[in-house]
Amino acid sequence: MSAINTTHPGRSPRAEKLPDPVEIRTLARMIEELDYYQVLKVEPGAALGGIRAAYHEQSRIFHPDRYLSIDDDSLRRAVNDVAKRIKEAYAVLRHPVKRRQYNLVLQDGTRREKGLRFTQATAVAAQRAREEAVGKTPKGREFIRMAEEERRKGNFAAALRNVKMALVYEPGNPRFVTLQQEIGQSQRGIKNS
Repeated sequence: MSAINTTHPGRSPRAEKLPDPVEIRTLARMIEELDYYQVLKVEPGAALGGIRAAYHEQSRIFHPDRYLSIDDDSLRRAVNDVAKRIKEAYAVLRHPVKRRQYNLVLQDGTRREKGLRFTQATAVAAQRAREEAVGKTPKGREFIRMAEEERRKGNFAAALRNVKMALVYEPGNPRFVTLQQEIGQSQRGIKNS
């Protein structure tokens, strides 16, 4: 199949070559598996200007109005799916806080389903996981850091005291509770030897 030649309404009659329909359909089928950086074709460390330029380029290529004259409904749906995902990617990556949260989701590695989409629920889950891992409060984080340091040194009594102090500041933190149990078992193992 050959590429589609069409012009955007209001632009010069110069024809701009668009992706082949097979490429468009293939991209639409795999769009859910791509992260936002892949959708916009930028590196994760890209500056905002690069993200903006990539967004404008991709949205120009996949703007649904450019495909209005095509009689193929499935192709237009595929273009719409890609265009929506491009907008979604830009909305997250241009916003510094959302981008940081999204990057945490990417680093987590557990969100490999559904192309690493970013929603408010994703942001909340990422924040909750971070808080559980390192603590919500400054004192909780400080004591858990000291507990892990003492544990690495093999000083289980000091590690256990620090975990207990962390739990004073964050009594419901499941990671802290688990760490307390693990250190307690290690300490009992040494006493039983």
